[in-house]
Amino acid sequence: MMALMRLRMPRDDGDEMRPAEFWQEEERAALGEMRRQLVKWLVVFAALVCGAMFVIWWAGSTVQFGAARAEGRGAASYRLFGVVTDAETGEAVPFARISDDGQGPPPHFHAMADHMGHYELNTMAERHMVVVTGLGYAATQVRVGRAWYSWMPSGEERVDVRLKKE
Repeated sequence: MMALMRLRMPRDDGDEMRPAEFWQEEERAALGEMRRQLVKWLVVFAALVCGAMFVIWWAGSTVQFGAARAEGRGAASYRLFGVVTDAETGEAVPFARISDDGQGPPPHFHAMADHMGHYELNTMAERHMVVVTGLGYAATQVRVGRAWYSWMPSGEERVDVRLKKE
């Protein structure tokens, strides 16, 4: 009933209602379709602008990371954390040393585990080796980092290390 009332237009000469003419219905339909298309195009345009801004940010981050790495002054942007334990007993290895392997390009970072074997090492995001040592234990090398460092040069990874006694 409401739809029928919407299609009727008031006359200029009184209260009488008459059905809308074909051209008036088509004008309303065209106006509604134009509004829907405008909203769709605005959403597409906003998505394209956001995508372009993301690509510009990503490219800048990658270039900064690569340039800093080439100069040997890269900032640690990758968080490595975990627990160092004894391979046989599973007990914590207190004050173990966790450090970047000296074979890779500088800078090299290192950290010490606490009395419960927990450690946190801020290092480079690229794939590389980390050496874990503890008093009375053989050194162990662990591969860390992500292959995606070149497009998202940050992140974190949990690596629990089990050391064997010497």
